[in-house]
Amino acid sequence: MELRSIRGPSAGRARAIVGLSLLLFALPILTQSQARGQTQRSPREIVEEYCRLDAAGGNFDSRNPNFRAIGSLLVDPNLAAYDTSVIIRSFRVGKSIVGKRGAKVDVMYSDVGILAGGALSRDVRSESVVFRLRQVSGSWKIDGLRMLPHISREWMLAEFGRESKAGEKEGVTDQEMKANFAKLSQW
Repeated sequence: MELRSIRGPSAGRARAIVGLSLLLFALPILTQSQARGQTQRSPREIVEEYCRLDAAGGNFDSRNPNFRAIGSLLVDPNLAAYDTSVIIRSFRVGKSIVGKRGAKVDVMYSDVGILAGGALSRDVRSESVVFRLRQVSGSWKIDGLRMLPHISREWMLAEFGRESKAGEKEGVTDQEMKANFAKLSQW
């Protein structure tokens, strides 16, 4: 069989058809591999992101830009947001175990206090939490989360500062917030 090159106007059409065919063939493969890359984050990575967003106030207030991102990591996004929060110095994501039915990830928190109904109280302790995850549509999600938000001391100090400045602009001084800021600053 003899192969000849195509010349003229039909050559451009032939190249376009071959190129389009290759693109149509490759597109589903590329899309699947990209989707797999997004959904194949490990349970440990999901929990680490949750803890980072939570420490940055993601569960503290629905106006926080991290609030939706927190919800996207949960099987039930309605479990986010509370009126009581644990103030932490740090967290450490520990070991993870992945099984056929789900995964578990250990997290150790270094707590310094609790903010409940606007009142801040000192509560220094180490706290160990086991996050349980399951796959939903190919992505790992935190399942059955039943814990208070764990907000970093630094974020809370910044939040007290923002709220205090906003109140001062409106001519309102919140004495409880000022007292909380002073207490937390010393912890």
